[in-house]
Amino acid sequence: MRCVNNGTCEFKGQMFDNWSEIPTNLTGCDQHCYCESGNVECRPACPPVLALPPPTLPCHPAQARLVPIPEDECCKHWACVQPADGDKDIGPIVNNEQPNKTKENTVGEEEDAAGVFYPTFDGKPVKEKGEKEKPSKKPGKGQLDINDIKY
Repeated sequence: MRCVNNGTCEFKGQMFDNWSEIPTNLTGCDQHCYCESGNVECRPACPPVLALPPPTLPCHPAQARLVPIPEDECCKHWACVQPADGDKDIGPIVNNEQPNKTKENTVGEEEDAAGVFYPTFDGKPVKEKGEKEKPSKKPGKGQLDINDIKY
């Protein structure tokens, strides 16, 4: 006499019926497992989450937090969250300056550029159209020095 496999699965010492879901308290939040034809099949439980908040959020990135997805105890997503009154780690979130307006300095006042990031190759601010780089004292390729010319 031969026994026919009815599709049940064993997972961590417990038996599960074919096509049944394995509880999260056994699998953890990392994976979603179920019994399929005698085999335990597992897939990632949550969609991947970016390391930084997406630019499509309707708030400043400093207000974005990873929070649990509603109706899901495991998965998280980026959402806009208002800071708690006593939360000092976030710092000022409100920006009162109008976007797309240039800030004018008064005479003798200098802008504080500490901590400013410029998305250029060298990390320096972009040169204005009228600005030119200072001439180098060393001759570059193709340039002749006055001492190189022989008469």
